[in-house]
Amino acid sequence: RTPLRQRWRRFRYSILPFVFFVGFAIFTERLWERQVKPMHAVGEVEAVRIDVAAGTNGTLTELGPNRPNWTLFDHVERGGIVARLDDNEALAAADTIKAQTVELTKELEAVKERTRLDQFGLAHDHDREQTRKTLQHQTLINDRQALEAQIATDQIQAQREEVDLGFMRKAYERIQGTFSPQLLYRTQYQLEFYKKRIKENEARRDVIAKQEAEAYKRLEAYPPGIITPEMEKLLDPIRAQIATQDARLEELRIRIESLVVRSPRSGTIAAVYSWPGQNIQQGQPIVTIAATACTSFKKKVSGTIRATAIVAVSPGIAPTKIP
Repeated sequence: RTPLRQRWRRFRYSILPFVFFVGFAIFTERLWERQVKPMHAVGEVEAVRIDVAAGTNGTLTELGPNRPNWTLFDHVERGGIVARLDDNEALAAADTIKAQTVELTKELEAVKERTRLDQFGLAHDHDREQTRKTLQHQTLINDRQALEAQIATDQIQAQREEVDLGFMRKAYERIQGTFSPQLLYRTQYQLEFYKKRIKENEARRDVIAKQEAEAYKRLEAYPPGIITPEMEKLLDPIRAQIATQDARLEELRIRIESLVVRSPRSGTIAAVYSWPGQNIQQGQPIVTIAATACTSFKKKVSGTIRATAIVAVSPGIAPTKIP
């Protein structure tokens, strides 16, 4: 038998060095992998910029109380207000429509009275009923337009209160005492008042619109009769004015939506092109926003890394090695 001492000597000189070599190789590989994994590529990041433009023609106004305009490097949140356009013209248009609906109401009442007294032109019950249904339909249209004009006015007022309240709250949170609590509560009360009235008038408008549609169906289903030329002369101008009112209301609705310009993404103000008091045209840029939300914008990264260590680069996330 081989003595134990001789066996140990043979193991130490022939096998043990190999075991140590393999162990150190594995240890070195592990250290190298840990060193390579958190690799960072050094390069330039190009942030995407967006020009925020006006949606309609108008005059820029201050963003809110004690908030004249944006300055460079100000931060804006997604959906935050970037600019406000003067809404006095829209309010005047809504008031004009309301005044015209009042005049149309008087004209319709006059035509109804004329119909009641015109026994010669409306000799038959059938003709009188047809004229009555026609006047009823036109009256419902006029009532709907009057409510829509009032809703537009309240929307503009509510928009004012909402914008002012948002800026006052932010200023009050940053610096206590900037605005009195009473002013905040009053602005909040006015906003809730306009919202409540808008909701009520919208419900009334929907009821009248349904009645208008039903009146039109009854008028269409009614056997045709004879409306005197004199009555046609009275109704034609009213119909033309009502059609014009619908077009003006649609234009007013679009304009109201464009009075407040909001940011499409979060970012930093990189350039300011327009200031309060300046007249701007539809599509004219107001500010440029440099995106800061990495999940919303693509970033261009250029740099030099080893060809043997290709990594997947994501802004704000540590690179990971692609197998």
